[in-house]
Amino acid sequence: MSILYPTTRFSLIRKTADYLIGVYLTVMIAALLLMMFAEFSIYYTLIVFLVLYALASNRIYAQFDKLEMSLLYSLQKFLEDVKYRFRFDGMLEEALQEAINIADYNMAIHGEKMYSSLKDYHLTKITDYDEIAPNSYFRTFYMMCKNVVLYGDKKVDGESYFIKNLSYLKDDIGIEILKRNKVNNMFMGLLGITIIPVFAIKPIEKWSISNIPELSSMHSGLFGILTTIILGIISFAIYNFVLKLKYPYVRDMEKAEWVKRLSDNDLMRKLVLKIIRLKHKKSLELERKLKNIGYPYDIIEFYVKRLVMTFIAMCVSMILIVSITMSTGVKFHSMWMILSVFICGIIMYAYQYFEVVLKESLMLMNREEELVRFQTIILMLKETDRISVKDILNQMEIFSYSFKGVLEEILYKYPYMGMKVFDEIKGKSGFLGFDRLMDNFRACDYMSINQAFGDVDKEREYYIAKHKQDNDFMVEERSMIAKVISFVPLCMVIITKLIIPFVVEGMGQIKIF
Repeated sequence: MSILYPTTRFSLIRKTADYLIGVYLTVMIAALLLMMFAEFSIYYTLIVFLVLYALASNRIYAQFDKLEMSLLYSLQKFLEDVKYRFRFDGMLEEALQEAINIADYNMAIHGEKMYSSLKDYHLTKITDYDEIAPNSYFRTFYMMCKNVVLYGDKKVDGESYFIKNLSYLKDDIGIEILKRNKVNNMFMGLLGITIIPVFAIKPIEKWSISNIPELSSMHSGLFGILTTIILGIISFAIYNFVLKLKYPYVRDMEKAEWVKRLSDNDLMRKLVLKIIRLKHKKSLELERKLKNIGYPYDIIEFYVKRLVMTFIAMCVSMILIVSITMSTGVKFHSMWMILSVFICGIIMYAYQYFEVVLKESLMLMNREEELVRFQTIILMLKETDRISVKDILNQMEIFSYSFKGVLEEILYKYPYMGMKVFDEIKGKSGFLGFDRLMDNFRACDYMSINQAFGDVDKEREYYIAKHKQDNDFMVEERSMIAKVISFVPLCMVIITKLIIPFVVEGMGQIKIF
């Protein structure tokens, strides 16, 4: 909230409280509905907590997405206002001030932060706006303004270079708004469909028993408890998967305090380092993946979190087995208990890795979007006087997600390898468009930056047109996957809570008859 709404402490707390009140009300109503037909049991209480967590996270993501969309619309208008005022005399500070005066409240706050940072950029005590920008579009606009302050504006083919860059940025924001609107429309109601069947479990059981009392033993026995637990876990897992398909760029910005503290513990650190040494190659590959997805934890912290979550999963599975024993009187063999606990631990251990792979896969689907962003940055900087290859690479690395690991390697090797680093790195990204961009950088060794990137304008037009088509395809593909799996919990509830109990009881009655 402090990133999207960087206002005074009092206003920030009040705004956050308004959002949290809405989340708490949603959770309380859902808890009442879930517990209305249920008798107290440990296993069902755990399922209720899973569902409430899912509802709360969905509400939070939806609220932040709505706020960020509002900021994108405001930024579009802000760019138009700055562009209109800058045309008259080329005075950036006056253009920003006038745009701030007529902007809506949220955008005016960001405009003031940008203006203060630009005015005092030479003072080290002033926080640079780069560190608090809500997304890449705000950061790009600030970068453009900073370049005008540092190097001044210039005319290219009789047109202001700054104004031309504003048009590029406005186009990119328009594409992003269209994509997000389409995602919201295509995914409308899907998250609810994954969770709603859990609310129906207890009412269905009550209705079944009221009509056929003989079904009580089945719903209250081992079969009923196990199916309820499995349905709850599957619904939660599918919900998380659909959530990641809808919001592929959602990231934890801060590290959990308990992860940081455990990572500093000598005993835990030694254990994790032993695991890393045993799986050296896999750990290096995992570290690359973590960097690519912008994961907040390093490789050691990831393993610490992974081990702790595995231990928690094993403890929860043990609690569930004890709960089932207490509810049904069925005693599990000690070997089966231990095996069940270990299986749950292995699943959680694997799930942590699968989550990273899924995030990386979703980000790889957006490589062309990132390439368009790189081309926009190059177009904004290539005409700037005194700009260097390293300056452009630094800006690209700031805005990068899918190619972050490759760009970090280039920046690390560039000081001692020079232009040869682009020959070495070519092909590592696995994306032709990025490799062509590396060829442009290599060409800067024997021609000016402006000449080396002379064809970027035309390539950008091609990639924007292609990117629009790919956006539609990716959104439709993600929504199709989400639609298919969203109905799995509903189908499973119908099968396990309605069809199977009635069929089994019916077969039993026929046998007696």
